Amino acid sequence: MKKTIALTLAVLLIALCAAYALAESSNPMVMTEDGKVDIFQSTAYPAEGKTYKFAFIQNTGAHPYPQALVRFAQDECDKSGVELTVADAQMDPQKQVDLIKSFITQGYDAILNEPVDITSCLPAYQAAKEAGVVIIECAIPSDGATFELVNATVYGDAFEEGQKVAEGMMKFLPDGGNIVILEGALATPAQIGRTGGFLDIIKDKPEYVVLDQQTTDWMRDKAVIVMEDFLVKYPQIDFVYGHDDVITSGAFQAIEAAGREGILSGFVGASADGVQLIKEGKATLAVDQPPEYEARLSVQLAIRILNGETVEKVYTDKLGIVDTTNMDEFVPSY
Repeated sequence: MKKTIALTLAVLLIALCAAYALAESSNPMVMTEDGKVDIFQSTAYPAEGKTYKFAFIQNTGAHPYPQALVRFAQDECDKSGVELTVADAQMDPQKQVDLIKSFITQGYDAILNEPVDITSCLPAYQAAKEAGVVIIECAIPSDGATFELVNATVYGDAFEEGQKVAEGMMKFLPDGGNIVILEGALATPAQIGRTGGFLDIIKDKPEYVVLDQQTTDWMRDKAVIVMEDFLVKYPQIDFVYGHDDVITSGAFQAIEAAGREGILSGFVGASADGVQLIKEGKATLAVDQPPEYEARLSVQLAIRILNGETVEKVYTDKLGIVDTTNMDEFVPSY
């Protein structure tokens, strides 16, 4: 009897493992344990006899992350034989809506969109739905009724990113400390999530005190100004949380100019410049949000949907941590 039960359990285990492997392999792209992109199906092609025309709308072309998204999306489109047009919304919600509607009118098959904010694209997405144009949100998800109109989205969970920064901070500041937060543009999903996740981890830990938080609109120059103000107002700052590496770089420009030492920091976006901050001792840790995964998979999903395939609606990045323990082995993707 015991042997029969054991044999039955073994068969079930093998079946479950096989099913899990099949589920894993059906995902066009997965992340390896070290946070690198592992492209299971490296290229998706238009259906036989079809040609596709895609548009990629950045929320801003003035930031390294959207620039990296475009570079990887262009490369994936080149591999797939898909025509790609790139446009810049310049952080203007109305401009983004107008661009989407323009691409719909021009007969584009799919629009890969990096939203300026979480709800403003609703009228443009409604127009896309009526015209049969595929909408893939890349790097940033919308919300509510706007999100309901999206065919698929690929992004890093901003709340989880904020949590990981807080957890990393506590490793380097186990006894607590005074914190300032330099945020991205207000009301953007990344700003909301990255602050919310960070605060969620420390909410029951009174030894960690958030002295202040201010927006920088994702701009280095504004981050310098905000940090200069913080340094004047607060004689003891132990940790700077920058919502990305550009912001953190600006913060440390102000910190060095003021001659302040011993301030640790964490941020999201392990770019080459960001990792260099860690190597130079100007930053402590970074959460790796991979633009290659987001951009390549966005292109692949659009092709598959147009080919009539069924895909999941939500794909999230597997987030890694880069700090002084692994900075020499980590290879930035942008």
